[in-house]
Amino acid sequence: MQNRPLKNPFPGLRPFETDEYRLFFGREGQSDELIARHHTPELMKEYGARLHPMTRPNFVEAEAIQRVVQWSEATGGKLYIVHMSTGEGADIIRAAQARGVPVIAETCVQYLVLDDSVFEREDGHLFACCPQLKKPKDVQRLWAGLRHGEVSVISTDTCTFTREQKAMWEGDWTKIPMGMPGLETLMPLTYTSGVLGGRLTLEEMCMKLSTNPAKIMGLYPRKGALQVGADADIAIIHPQTTRTVSPSTMETNADWSPYDGWDLAGFARTTLSRGEVIVDDYKVVGREGRGQWLPRTADVEEPAMAR
Repeated sequence: MQNRPLKNPFPGLRPFETDEYRLFFGREGQSDELIARHHTPELMKEYGARLHPMTRPNFVEAEAIQRVVQWSEATGGKLYIVHMSTGEGADIIRAAQARGVPVIAETCVQYLVLDDSVFEREDGHLFACCPQLKKPKDVQRLWAGLRHGEVSVISTDTCTFTREQKAMWEGDWTKIPMGMPGLETLMPLTYTSGVLGGRLTLEEMCMKLSTNPAKIMGLYPRKGALQVGADADIAIIHPQTTRTVSPSTMETNADWSPYDGWDLAGFARTTLSRGEVIVDDYKVVGREGRGQWLPRTADVEEPAMAR
């Protein structure tokens, strides 16, 4: 999409502006009416954690995305959709980008490798997140969106809740702590399911995990690039070697993983941050307190859009 001002069809509405960069953030809505209608002792006893996806059908997210896209189109405000989980959402974003609407979308890795069948499990409540996991057809559409360009970023929305914390629901699905641990498995899942699965090239994976987020957040080219003047942030992986996901051997404080027992390639054998080794032989060796505050710029470079 060209970096050009949009004609405002509604002069009475002004863009949301931050310095030189117009910002407008949106995310999935949820239907309070559907939640309240199903929040009864009888239904909770019958369906349990399955009420989580039952009360958040796809049209809820699609309606919210369509509504905020319309505001973006009317005001010229730039729009970033976080945690998109539906195929319908991807369709709306693709159509909006084709019209020149300044909208960018991300999805999370759990929406690319899991679906709502997990709620049939005895421990299905562990998988409650918001937006919740969707259908296999949504998984396939989001992968296609990543390949075609309407989905620019893969993130995690990681939440390190333990089994004990997740058990706080006690049969009431509205009280389940929302979110799943997933930070350490982001790249391995994307690499294994995306690159090795033939859905993304290695270069496309790097764009979705590093370059595009850096561009969108005003950190490029210090971050998201390997070039003179950039921070020497490098992850080195073995292209085929797999490791079995197990919380007991990972850095997480969670005692479970949605991907427990999965054999994944793409874990960082060595990681450099600003040229300093912070992961060696799959173990964290970085010193505490070495982090730096990163100033962001309003001079944002747009990622590539749908093609």
